[in-house]
Amino acid sequence: MDFSRFQMIWDEQEKDSLFAIDRAALSELVGKAGRKARLDLRAFEYVTMLSILGIAIAVASEPFFEKHEYFQYYEAALFLAAAVAMFVRHRQRAREEARFDTSLCGEVDLTIWRLESLAMRLREYCWIALTPMILTGLVRIVFQLASKPLWLQLAWAALMVLTPIGMHKIAREKVQPQLRSMKALRETLRGGEASQ
Repeated sequence: MDFSRFQMIWDEQEKDSLFAIDRAALSELVGKAGRKARLDLRAFEYVTMLSILGIAIAVASEPFFEKHEYFQYYEAALFLAAAVAMFVRHRQRAREEARFDTSLCGEVDLTIWRLESLAMRLREYCWIALTPMILTGLVRIVFQLASKPLWLQLAWAALMVLTPIGMHKIAREKVQPQLRSMKALRETLRGGEASQ
C-alpha cells in the first residue's frame, strides 16, 4: 500500500468539511492493507509449515518403502519438530491479534504489528527450517550414512544457502516498504488527533 495515497486522503480530510466520508475512505484503505498483511502472514506461515511437513514425510517414506537407512526416521522427527514449533508460534501470534482495538489507529497498529510479525517470521522460520537441514546434512557427511547422487547433495546445500538469502530479500523488498508506509500513516494519524 502506497503511503502517498494515504497522505492524499488525509490532506483532503484536513480541507474538506465532509470529514466522515474521507475518514471512511481512509479506513477502507487501512482495512485493505490490514487484510493483505494478514493474508501474507498466514500464507507464509502455512506454506512454510506444510513444506517442512512435506519434507518430513518424504524423508520418512524412503526407509519405509526401501527398508534401509533407518536413521532417516530421526531426520524426519527433526523436521516434524520444526513444523510443530512453527505451528505453536502461529497459534501464539493468532491469539495476540485480539489485543488490538477496532479504531482506525488500532487497525493501523494491528497492520504494523502483522508486518513486523511477518518480518520476524521470515528470519525465525528460516532458521527453524534450516536447523534440521543442517543437522541432517552434517550427520550424513560425518557418518557417510547415505550415498545420494551428487546433484541431490548440491541441491540440498544450495537450498540451505539460498533460503536465508531469499527470506532476507523478501523482508527487505516487500515487507519493509509496507511497514514504513504504515508507520508514517500512524504518525500522521496521531499528529492529526493531537491537533484536533
